[in-house]
Amino acid sequence: AIDSDTNDVFSTQLDNDSLATAQLVPNPATVGGYVTAPGVGTAGAVSASGDEFDVFRFSALGGETIILSIGDPGQDLDLRLFDAAGNEIANSLGITSTEVIGPIPTAGDYSVQVETFLNAASTYVLNIGRTQTLGVAPSSWSTFAEFVPGEMVLGERTAVGTATADPAGLKRTGADAAPAGLAAIPGDYRSRFRHSADVRPLAADHAARERTLSAIKEAHASGTRRYVEPNWIRRPFLTPNDQFFPNQWHYASIKLPQAWDITVGDPSVIVAVIDTGVLLDHPEFTGQLVPGFDFIADPATAADGDGIDADPDDPGDGGLGGSSSFHGTHVAGTVAARTDNGDPVDGGGGVAGTAWLARIMPLRALGVGGGSSFDVREAMKFAGGLPNVSGTTPAEPADIINLSLGGGGFSQADQDVVDQLRAAGVIVIAAAGNEATSTPSFPAAYDGVVSVAATTITDAPANYSNFGSTIDVAAPGGDTATDVNGDGIADGVISAIGDDSDGNSATPPIPRLGVLAGTSMAAPHVAGVAALMRAVDPDLTPAEFDLLLSSGAITEDLGPAGRDDRYGHGLINAQKAVVLARDGGTEAGILVATPSTLNFGAFSDALDFRLANAGNQALSVTGISSDVPWLTAPTALPGDGLGIYTARVDRALLPGDGIFQGELTITSTA
Repeated sequence: AIDSDTNDVFSTQLDNDSLATAQLVPNPATVGGYVTAPGVGTAGAVSASGDEFDVFRFSALGGETIILSIGDPGQDLDLRLFDAAGNEIANSLGITSTEVIGPIPTAGDYSVQVETFLNAASTYVLNIGRTQTLGVAPSSWSTFAEFVPGEMVLGERTAVGTATADPAGLKRTGADAAPAGLAAIPGDYRSRFRHSADVRPLAADHAARERTLSAIKEAHASGTRRYVEPNWIRRPFLTPNDQFFPNQWHYASIKLPQAWDITVGDPSVIVAVIDTGVLLDHPEFTGQLVPGFDFIADPATAADGDGIDADPDDPGDGGLGGSSSFHGTHVAGTVAARTDNGDPVDGGGGVAGTAWLARIMPLRALGVGGGSSFDVREAMKFAGGLPNVSGTTPAEPADIINLSLGGGGFSQADQDVVDQLRAAGVIVIAAAGNEATSTPSFPAAYDGVVSVAATTITDAPANYSNFGSTIDVAAPGGDTATDVNGDGIADGVISAIGDDSDGNSATPPIPRLGVLAGTSMAAPHVAGVAALMRAVDPDLTPAEFDLLLSSGAITEDLGPAGRDDRYGHGLINAQKAVVLARDGGTEAGILVATPSTLNFGAFSDALDFRLANAGNQALSVTGISSDVPWLTAPTALPGDGLGIYTARVDRALLPGDGIFQGELTITSTA
């Protein structure tokens, strides 16, 4: 959906600035919009008068999460949720590029408001949708969070802090004269938050918290302190979680949660990611990296001012037309992003990695326009502890190499290096390619390299994925053109990424999360699973890994029986892989449905899901039932009942207009 009063002078402007004029949107929804304070931002339809509020109305079933992604760097937008009576029931008033509210507690009609803070002007994307498993944690910067009203914690002064004048009004907050540490907010400070006219007045304690956050945000915006933050109230956490793990459908698809019950990896296992480098300061990689290297010999390709050096940080490649791909950062995050650190106050870990405790060796071989096979080959040698042009080798060689890259042209020099790496015990994994062709792509097509094709959220072959006789295994690569599970986020792979779209080469890229799709995203899933296997069997060899793949023991056979050209030996199954690596496989049968939520939207009448056995002992589906008359329970398949099913909706049986949910219950011998 599109905001009805954007800055576009050629579009019809329909007011959506209040609860009374709220714009109706579907659920789930992805909404693009724009808000601006008066007289700021790009000249256009609303720049002079301002458009400080956009309000959207929707119906909810309960359990939905709302995510606001702010488009323009350095701009501060906030998010509020109102019930049908106009009461504010949740908000997200932070200072980062993402605001989150959720999960919505109960079914009903709601309004969500996007608003500016101070002199902000920015585009945004608003996502409304259901999460798949756990609730997404709300923003910690909220008047509903636990912090001490009337107080703020001040960091040290910056160079800006020595100025006598402060355009952001720092003196009003009391932060100008206070030393670093705990400071009180003056009693005469007035909140800078504004409210549309038809919302209910705030309760006194709510207003005090809002006034506190306003002062903190205003002091932070001045840039005169290294940080300004609330004085948080601490309570013990028993089960921390990563904020966007519920949206990482691709992990459930390969049965990773079941594998994590056995192992989450081991720090002694190292995965070399040979790619564009990694944003070393991205919070998802805190404590996850070992020293790497930059093997790009051509300074123009390297874009970091020199040739090869010991710094694998990614300076950007301009690969997305005005911004950079940060491809290696995304790949590395899927392998081993910092996981289970989801306390939003203490860092708010955004995503989970496949092998939580494994470590990443970042190696640069791709830059502006790609890279050369020579540079990639030298990085492979370094990873395996072999002699290379750098004249150095790592203190600990990698156990696994991930190559989410490729191209045409067989190289005997490459094949020789692969042979040497395998002899040294290194498992080499590569993306099959995104050209939708059976033409071999290298290095994936070399003998001894595990070639990974891509699947979608429904475990179908991705339409872009290469195929053919060289494919060994399949893993989730995603499809950013769909939202089958209705979580409001495209069905690609979610991982760490960077943002340098401001075009200022003097400022470092902003760490963010992003959704990408491709066989480049599929390969690190397999690399991460191999890392989990090495955690429970440090002696696992490349030949043993190949044998487990070719026997079908660590995959699910989704295509024609046996190996086929789309899935290879099947979709990687992390739970089977870890069990077999640990003890040969004695786990009971485990019934799993993917996806676990189906979004029929306003038009679909039939959607597929798949029932699979995530364990190693046999099971049979014994029945399927529906709890509502309009949702048809499919007839169980013959044999063990595992496979693809179609759920159907009869809209004539729905009890009126609105949004509805039903549940299918599958019983089995598991």
